[in-house]
Amino acid sequence: TSIVSSICMAYPFILKNELLPILTERDFFFLDQARWINRKSVIAPYSSGKAIHREEREEAFKLEHRNSYLENFLLNLSFYEGFPGHIYSILDRHKREADKKDKAWLLAINRMDRRTYSFEENPENKDQILMIPKVNESLKNFVNEGEKEREKDKPKIEMSNWAYDIFKNNNQSNNTFENWNKFYQYSKHLPKSEVSLIPSFSDGGIIAYIGLEYYLKQLDESQSNWCIQTILEIGNEVIGQENEGGLLRRKFGLLDEEAVLKALPLMLYSCFKNDVIKAAKFQIISNLIRMGLGNGIQKPLFEYIVRRIWEFDSLF
Repeated sequence: TSIVSSICMAYPFILKNELLPILTERDFFFLDQARWINRKSVIAPYSSGKAIHREEREEAFKLEHRNSYLENFLLNLSFYEGFPGHIYSILDRHKREADKKDKAWLLAINRMDRRTYSFEENPENKDQILMIPKVNESLKNFVNEGEKEREKDKPKIEMSNWAYDIFKNNNQSNNTFENWNKFYQYSKHLPKSEVSLIPSFSDGGIIAYIGLEYYLKQLDESQSNWCIQTILEIGNEVIGQENEGGLLRRKFGLLDEEAVLKALPLMLYSCFKNDVIKAAKFQIISNLIRMGLGNGIQKPLFEYIVRRIWEFDSLF
């Protein structure tokens, strides 16, 4: 489904009416939304057998149409000559056949229908026209409930943005122990991810890595133990997933694998107990063996791990 939808979104003016059938099935929209949400996750693990998959994913991220999804695509397509009549017919059929209890689908139909929007001049920029969505009265309670759920997720989103900025963007402006401790307190109470096509951003791996990398000397015993336990638990999941050979059977967050790989050498520091160092060595060796270097994709990470190993245990 993702391949067909990708082709349709890449070449709509070549396919024209030939692309319409993919817009007639409810489940395709939710499947493609799952693909879009998960688009920044390079699902292929850091292993020699999966290197080619990782490279392909990274190249796919650069394609403009991969940053869209069927729902958004259908709405945009309805503005082009030759498409509105067919699209309105499809949407009207979806409305007639939709289960009235399926509020998520009814709301999606509402969002995709250009006829439910009003168009107003932007008072701050008269060269712009604003699209103002109008939600059906029967869906307003459902939308309000969703807003409440999003409010609950705000701390997790804040934590994710903070950790991502440090881990991937190397932005240290807000990297303080006070912030780390706040997100540590939040992260340690989060439930672990279930096996899912849409895994969480992190199950604590990045927070644990940041704690060990930047604040090791400031951590108390419980904080240090949590970081160690989190890294080792996720590390075991990473190795277990590789042994099972399943790309989608991940029980850890999207960026936790890389965080764990970078954190393990830190656990060779002499201040840690022998059993911790021994466990870290086992996971390091297991991961180094499975990392493919043939096409250079894992080489920077490999070199980082080796450099940090040398820094903490030159006799490794």
